[in-house]
Amino acid sequence: MCGVVAVLRLGERPLPRSQVLQSMAASIVHRGPDGWGIFRDEHVMLAAVRLAIVGIEGGRQPHRGCQSDLAAVVNGEIYNHRELRLGLGDHVLDDPCDTAVIPHLYEQHGEAMVEKLRGMFALALWDGREKKLVLARDRLGIKPLFFAQTRDFLVVASEAKAIFASGLVAPAIDRDALDDLFSLGYPCPPRTMFEGVAQLRPGHVAVARPGRGLESRRYWRAPFVARGEHSAGSERALAADLRDVLRLAVKDHLMADVPVAAMVSGGLDSSAIAALAREVTGRSLDTFSLSFEEGEDGAARSPFDESPFADMVNARLDARAHRVPLGTGSAAYLPEMIWALELPLMVPGGIGGVALAEAERAKGFRVALSGDGADELLGGYDVFRASKLRRELAARGLSFLEPAVLGLSARLSGQPRGIARAITPRLPAKALTELWGGILPPWLGSWLLLDVERERLLSPGGRHVRPVLEPPSAFRSLVPDHLGELDGLDADIALELETRLPAWILVISDRSAMARGVEVRVPFLDDRVVERMLALPPSMKMSGFREKQILRAAVQDLLPARIATRKKKPFMTPIAPWFFQTAAPPFVREALSKRALDDAGLFAADVVGRLLTDLERAPPYHVERFRRELVLMLILGTQLLARQFVQGLDRPAPRFELS
Repeated sequence: MCGVVAVLRLGERPLPRSQVLQSMAASIVHRGPDGWGIFRDEHVMLAAVRLAIVGIEGGRQPHRGCQSDLAAVVNGEIYNHRELRLGLGDHVLDDPCDTAVIPHLYEQHGEAMVEKLRGMFALALWDGREKKLVLARDRLGIKPLFFAQTRDFLVVASEAKAIFASGLVAPAIDRDALDDLFSLGYPCPPRTMFEGVAQLRPGHVAVARPGRGLESRRYWRAPFVARGEHSAGSERALAADLRDVLRLAVKDHLMADVPVAAMVSGGLDSSAIAALAREVTGRSLDTFSLSFEEGEDGAARSPFDESPFADMVNARLDARAHRVPLGTGSAAYLPEMIWALELPLMVPGGIGGVALAEAERAKGFRVALSGDGADELLGGYDVFRASKLRRELAARGLSFLEPAVLGLSARLSGQPRGIARAITPRLPAKALTELWGGILPPWLGSWLLLDVERERLLSPGGRHVRPVLEPPSAFRSLVPDHLGELDGLDADIALELETRLPAWILVISDRSAMARGVEVRVPFLDDRVVERMLALPPSMKMSGFREKQILRAAVQDLLPARIATRKKKPFMTPIAPWFFQTAAPPFVREALSKRALDDAGLFAADVVGRLLTDLERAPPYHVERFRRELVLMLILGTQLLARQFVQGLDRPAPRFELS
């Protein structure tokens, strides 16, 4: 696991000094505090910082091939590196590190080598003979890769902060990204929060040459099948097959020369991974779980706390469990979370990720298994159930019942009062489907929650603000062109894999852990698991309105019954009690002061003040209170982002140094 940086000359201007490369590497040393290395010629310079996990005695990057003018820097893990070595013929590899195979694979297969890699990766490879820089990112976007192009240079890095550390690109908040943030909850890919900085799309490889720009192409598409062509077989047979594939994936994801831990929330997904790891190894991994030690309004236990369920799993697995407590004081992690993620969050779940990684690193773990990905592949969120309900009502000519049914469902599931009305679009489903490129996004109702004084809030200078029901300019390019051939649930999942998974879920997973030098691995996103899950009949992904039925069937004998049958509970943290009430840290008041808001120029200060007042007056557990919490959390996060990156203020002290 590493962080990578690269600078390619595009024009006549010579490359900057090597100290620039060192500054870039130093800015992301948290991704690899165990060593670093550089490559430089007249056209390009590359660097990598390394987190030593596989082949600890080797692994020095940049990796070199047999030809002297070829070098590669890689962030990630290649789980099939041993079998790939067997196909390299007379290539000499004396480095046991998994990523060392990459330049040799390139020498044999060119850019098509990415299609042979099974794992998570982002890489930059310089081919000195062809005078080209090859960039690639894994199929689902587990590992990040950003780039910015100026007149003279292409600047590439694992995190945007390294691009700015080059001094070749000035940081500025992208106003169009703000429109996305206050609707989708994240910038619409490939956009980022920063002007001129984009991300390479998952499943893409790109080539840049001196004197020319960057050209990219997709090398992988999620293998969905058309209606009626799903895997055949009984639930028992398909569940057994899924169990076998998951077991193989977990075994591969345990590949390490250092101890591996598991993160266990008490939900089905993370518990399944920990249980399968025990089945594969014959012993339990150390587990790390969050707990919320403080209830609200005098409650004995926080409603966000899932630790009793994690305790059930740990007891069943006989695991050595480590509990990581969160409380009001955990709000102090927010500036570090923003610096790490380079992304404001409407619910600051990344705080939990940073706290877990800090505890894991302190106990000697550099690798932790996660359950991320199962919800996205199997339709595990409430919005997928609501989307299915909408389709079934429409098929029966009963769409007029949708608001009433959603309202009843919200009340029965304990959602904030009034939420059904707030998430119901005021345009017909057919019109919205056409507007959004042939699909009604499952998360559209959730996006409407952020539509609170949107135009006034985001236009302090009078700029045009994109309406929340109008798609971002790049959205249609993310909608798969074969949606019409797919079952409705598969279509929803296909959109999820192009948008929210790489742009939000995996950002939180990767960046919050790497902030403390810990690698998170996601077995559910193994290529073979993805292929099996996507081919499953929709009725086994969602049986009636029960999510992830096939996964429950696959692992039910490994887990306590209450866990195997437990309904999905999204990870949430307190917002108002931590950030907008009397216990709020001082940085909140400073970031949301009129002076700070005016200095950043991103939000109308009078609207922010009104939202804070409205939050104080809103009735408890009502949707209007919930909406203002989400919007204010995004405002606070964006203000911190602007202060840290644009104004150079309040940056967290680095925890590691280049060695």
